[in-house]
Amino acid sequence: MAGCSLTIPLFSQPSVDRVLHAATLRVPQFAYSGIAQGSLAIAQGSGLGPAVLQQVSTYPLQKTLAGTSVTITSGSVTVDGLMVYTLDRQIAFIVPSATPLGAAQLRITFNGKTSAPASMIVVRNNIGLYTWPQDGNGPAIVTDAISGALITVQSPAKPGQFITLWADGLGPVTSDETQPPTVADFGGDLTAWIGTQHAAITYRGRNPCCTGLDQINIRLPDDPAQGCYVPMYLKSDSAPYISNVTTLPITNDGKPCADVLGIPSLSVLDKDHVVTGLSLFERNFSRNSNGSTSTADFLHMIYVKTDQAYYNNAETQNHLGSVAPGTCIVDQIDNNSRYDPLNQTLLDAGPTITLTSGGTVFRFPHDDFGGYGAFIQGASPLDSSGAGSLSNGSGAQVPAFTLTFTTPALANFQWIEQSTLSTIQVAKPFTVTWTGSDPDGFVYIAGGSNNTTLNMTFTCRVSGAQSAFTVPSDITRFLPSGAGSLSVTYRRPVPVSGLPPGFDAMRYERQVVRSRPVVIE
Repeated sequence: MAGCSLTIPLFSQPSVDRVLHAATLRVPQFAYSGIAQGSLAIAQGSGLGPAVLQQVSTYPLQKTLAGTSVTITSGSVTVDGLMVYTLDRQIAFIVPSATPLGAAQLRITFNGKTSAPASMIVVRNNIGLYTWPQDGNGPAIVTDAISGALITVQSPAKPGQFITLWADGLGPVTSDETQPPTVADFGGDLTAWIGTQHAAITYRGRNPCCTGLDQINIRLPDDPAQGCYVPMYLKSDSAPYISNVTTLPITNDGKPCADVLGIPSLSVLDKDHVVTGLSLFERNFSRNSNGSTSTADFLHMIYVKTDQAYYNNAETQNHLGSVAPGTCIVDQIDNNSRYDPLNQTLLDAGPTITLTSGGTVFRFPHDDFGGYGAFIQGASPLDSSGAGSLSNGSGAQVPAFTLTFTTPALANFQWIEQSTLSTIQVAKPFTVTWTGSDPDGFVYIAGGSNNTTLNMTFTCRVSGAQSAFTVPSDITRFLPSGAGSLSVTYRRPVPVSGLPPGFDAMRYERQVVRSRPVVIE
């Protein structure tokens, strides 16, 4: 018809970048990334669904949602996924319990167009715990098993308490997965670890609310490690698999944690935000691949505001101050991600900060990290001790102030194996020893892969009163083979006085870092 036109919507070809475990988001190149039968999985890419999120609200679950569907092919068998939600760049679906084990190919169809196949590995079991940052790292999402109340850093768990962990990947079921799940204990050799202790499991199975959502009920030990971030994970020796290493806040009386941001005695109770500052001085002895050692001094100072909604995410950014002593955590790090789980607001304190130490004045400008600092050339404040001060001019959010302190001499911290420990074996324990620490500080053993994008890392925190620590095999089993690095750090806080108006806490710390490349094999 003349003068009339017909507009037909055009949809791009769906493209799948990767298929992920819904709870851990473990990428395929790392251990324990398989997708369990009967579990919720996530596919990421582009053109996978509509521009506005669409999700199921009633049973039975369907094979198609808002034009999106999923097929999984293993050998000659093809099964249809059950849709949970769909969006342009990410969808979630149930991997049917009848899906064959092993290598499989996933295809996503949206509005009649089908993606190229994407690889995935289907396993029988591979449990992972959901976390507050929603990336598989850091504090787990946990509730009281009786009341259902959330366990948070403002309302921690207590020794002996019954709690519920929320998870994905327990394994297949025989019931109709399009309908609400049947409540039944899966049994098996699953064990729960809280710090370095076992916790009794009282139920492991589906939650009746949601297909693919698992709950693990446990009773905490009567004398567990305590703190804002006590490591917690689940493990099966027969499967075998191990969950992501998450954390749980535990205090003796259930009162709020006092070390949420790595600053002892910082209270977050009933505060909608806290304002804090950190001044960190570091001397770094880095052993190079040719056997030589490079030395560098630097200072970094930040002033930040952290909102209450992000208190429970703080461990992912501040674990060098707060993980329970004698324990370790593990993180999957995506260097290309712009996601900030802590969402801190950096505050302006003027153009420079001024440090006076040993009778010498040092000035530090804004740095590339949103704070203040620089590598130090020539005379270094790390070589001085005694009375000193740190001050700044008035900035947009931080008033002028001066902190005073008395600094001890820099520790003569030595990592004994720095010249000899060149390899780390996957799933094998290894021991590091040191001298020069004391009970006023902590030693941190950190290592991981050296990829440019995705890395698997671990950090162990040890009292400075010790002189050795063995990194357990449950931690090293996460490390991918290849080039890596290892560091041993002694960090000591220095008490300050003169808290500026509007601030909840300030911390000033000195640390000696000794690091070297290693081969993970």
